[in-house]
Amino acid sequence: QIMNYKKYFLQITELLRSYQNIWPEEVLNYYPSSLDNYLPEWQNLLNNLSDRDLWEIDAHISYNSIKNSSFHHLILKIEKLRNLLPKSNNDPQFDIPARSFDHIKFKKKHEIIQILNLLSKLRQTKDFEKIIDIGGGIGHLARFISDYHQIEVASIDQDEKLQVIGKKRLKQVYRHQNYAPIHYINKIFSSKIKVKNFQEGDTMSLGLHTCGNLSLEQFDFFSSSSNLSLVNFGCCYLKLDPSKEINISQYAKLNGLNLTKHSLTLATRSHSHISFEEFLLKKQVKFFRYGLHLL
Repeated sequence: QIMNYKKYFLQITELLRSYQNIWPEEVLNYYPSSLDNYLPEWQNLLNNLSDRDLWEIDAHISYNSIKNSSFHHLILKIEKLRNLLPKSNNDPQFDIPARSFDHIKFKKKHEIIQILNLLSKLRQTKDFEKIIDIGGGIGHLARFISDYHQIEVASIDQDEKLQVIGKKRLKQVYRHQNYAPIHYINKIFSSKIKVKNFQEGDTMSLGLHTCGNLSLEQFDFFSSSSNLSLVNFGCCYLKLDPSKEINISQYAKLNGLNLTKHSLTLATRSHSHISFEEFLLKKQVKFFRYGLHLL
């Protein structure tokens, strides 16, 4: 099933517009009226909750403490939008031994499995034989693609130290049989980059965590080359210039939101599951940070 992303984009922007008084700026920028833009109902509700109740909301464990409130309705709207996205299978389609993920964080492991599964689907219709991995770092993703898809990978990164670690680690970690070559290329990626033998039509352009305008460079690189397909996951949106590096399509220019540096910073944040103890630490860190900002 092909998703209507234009319709999905409109649904997200409509929801955000209805709460446009709370997300454009960092909350302390409104000091001393920092909370005036938040519904009194929300403030009264959350102020009367225990730390454990707040943790269960923050970690998406339970919303029983705010059930049927307007704040709960907002969370349900967000979850409804999230559930419209195509579902993917978190389970690996490959028999990957646990030792292959040594020294790899859970989040990175999840991303690697997702991309391996995605490549399996894409290869049913796209006949690509090579991949350019943009911002490949140590090369964890490149290694798994090489091992379990037998696809030749050019791992491009500007940090030579990370690549030295990656080359050394390739000799130490478990490798699947019949793996394909990995080429570490120490360059700053841009739309003008030339990658020998990787600009032909049988190549995929892959960017996992393309920081700031690196996503835009990848799009330009793809449109100016004969690469067969593109996969992109952006990050660090706060590094984008709101005046010229957002709403770049004609559709987004007509229907997009005016985003600030502060709203792009909010868009960059991600909330993964944390323990109750980690939540208490996060709360304490916020108290210290806001106290320092006010000082």
